[in-house]
Amino acid sequence: MRSVARLLLIIPLGLIIAFGAGGFFLMLATVMSPALASMVFAAFNAFADTVFGLAFNGEDPSELAVAASWQGFKLMMAILVAPVLITALASELFRIGNALLQMVLTGTLAAVLPAAIIGLNRMPSGTETQVLAAFFLTGIVTGATYWMIAGRGAADTVARAVSAPPG
Repeated sequence: MRSVARLLLIIPLGLIIAFGAGGFFLMLATVMSPALASMVFAAFNAFADTVFGLAFNGEDPSELAVAASWQGFKLMMAILVAPVLITALASELFRIGNALLQMVLTGTLAAVLPAAIIGLNRMPSGTETQVLAAFFLTGIVTGATYWMIAGRGAADTVARAVSAPPG
């Protein structure tokens, strides 16, 4: 019964909360990191200029808007959803309960998957490295949040920490 409740309730709840925590951290990282903020601003500015330029010229910008939105959706999935989902599935299949391993694996996937989606096949520049580092940290936060809620062995670790004598 416990494994069914874990599978149907705790793991999905952990994933959903981890997605939200990662999104919140990514928003904070965008505010705190000039490199990430300039990348987001440049992408939004280029999108708005193109869409409004097409609209002012009497052309239909809906096709471009849908394509750009789809690219943004894929990027967010690669940063927030796929890394923690892949790590959660792997940790459940292989019974991995190590929090550090889950966080590092989720962070690595959060940095590597977006680079693969945009086709980065060279050494990243300094600004790109800062952006990928922000994605890595977002993955760390997402992985840590998932592990605290639904990670294998997290309840035992917390119980030991609470019951341990001070000092």
